[in-house]
Amino acid sequence: MGIGIWSMHFIAMLAFHLPVDVSYNLWFVLLSILGAITGCYIGLYLIHKQKKSIKALIIAGSFMGAGIVFMHYLGMMAMEPIMISYDPFIVFSLFLLLLLLLIQLCGLVFIQS
Repeated sequence: MGIGIWSMHFIAMLAFHLPVDVSYNLWFVLLSILGAITGCYIGLYLIHKQKKSIKALIIAGSFMGAGIVFMHYLGMMAMEPIMISYDPFIVFSLFLLLLLLLIQLCGLVFIQS
């Protein structure tokens, strides 16, 4: 799942055309892959091994959300020579939204099983 999320994100970044030439720092790209894989692995592992409960869904969703957020911002940092700055409120609110969506998705899986 982590590779799928990362590859979708990176293909979109490659398809996005900016008025300047953009290259990618290999180390940041590799770290972003690792973040996506790790977050998704921990989240899926926890939801698979723990007793199915709302608490387990929240914890698993939090790990998946954190891995995706980590992947996203490291992927953006990999862009060179572009400098990107973020509003902390917007970053936090997007993280919260992603977390809630992943919890809801895990809840749907929980209800169906």
